[in-house]
Amino acid sequence: MRSDKTKTNIRRRFILLSLFTAAVFPSCSLKNDIAGFLKAPRETQMTVISAQSEPEGKIRILATFYPIYIMLMNLTENVPDTELMLLAQNAGGRLTSWEPSEDDMRLIEGCGILVANGAGLEKFLPQISERTASRTIIASKDFKISEDNPYVWVSIDGAIFQAEQTGKQLSLMNPENAELYRRNTERYVDKLSALSRQIRRDLQPFEQKSFITCHEALSYFSIEFNLHHAENLNLDYDIKTEQKYLPKLIKRAKKLSERFPGIPLFSEPNLDTYGVSILAMEAGLKIYQLDSVSDGIPEKNAYISAMLKNARVLKTAFLQS
Repeated sequence: MRSDKTKTNIRRRFILLSLFTAAVFPSCSLKNDIAGFLKAPRETQMTVISAQSEPEGKIRILATFYPIYIMLMNLTENVPDTELMLLAQNAGGRLTSWEPSEDDMRLIEGCGILVANGAGLEKFLPQISERTASRTIIASKDFKISEDNPYVWVSIDGAIFQAEQTGKQLSLMNPENAELYRRNTERYVDKLSALSRQIRRDLQPFEQKSFITCHEALSYFSIEFNLHHAENLNLDYDIKTEQKYLPKLIKRAKKLSERFPGIPLFSEPNLDTYGVSILAMEAGLKIYQLDSVSDGIPEKNAYISAMLKNARVLKTAFLQS
């Protein structure tokens, strides 16, 4: 059996080899995987899921994506006999294109409760709806979606809606813990409401300020904080598609730059930085990074921390525009 010291050396060699590979062969996917692995402390990395059936005496609650998992960390806190798991651990920012493997499907079949974002984000939901409908919670059900934008949680009001909707359904599906779910939901919603009030105060001087995005998720900031979203110049993950549409996007960006001098361009960490950089350089725009909270470290305050950082970025961008 290997000693702890040997295991540590092997892990260090693996990381160094991965970093070297990323430097020589700069794959966007590989860089994102390594960065995600390194930034998460060992003790906070999410447990690797397996396709085994639900443990006896426990209820397995399965979140489809990272933002749903963070919400559930708060709603299920101190609820006994609960196993919280994340389905799409490697989706990164590619939520709309993620598809479950055969093992993932078996995990879905074996869970006690499946909690999904809905709003068209999980493309696989229709094919499993007949088998899982009675134990599936759609966090965004009945939420007023903006322009078919499924990234509901990027709006703090949307995150509050999802928490209340999910907490209510958890209480119905697991009534013996209903009071715990109610208290946890109330506590988390209070935190989100305080977050919303704070950011609204901070951004109030910049109401109707114009901005451009490179990812549709970020458009929710305009609705939330009374800002003017001039346009979303969507940059696809597929390189061939990006190369095809980039000249058209540059042309549109130049027109927006002329119409709104100094307008900031907001990108997202999971987007291809090369395409965004070319777009910004050609149109004379300054790039700022906003976090759609599509992935990150599994910590219950991760969403709140990310949104506070987004508010600081928005404020800086508008002050400099």
